[in-house]
Amino acid sequence: MGANRELINGIGVAPDHYLPLTAKDLREGRDPAMAAAAARPIGWRISEDRG
Repeated sequence: MGANRELINGIGVAPDHYLPLTAKDLREGRDPAMAAAAARPIGWRISEDRG
């Protein structure tokens, strides 16, 4: 369920930051989007990035 109580099953949610996944990432088992998310401090908010 989305922020406005709309159903998002099967649709998904657009990312705030897009990090492309390359063939090299796949070969080497890397996920740049997951790495970027894991590097964020707990409690981080998008508004903090946008200053």
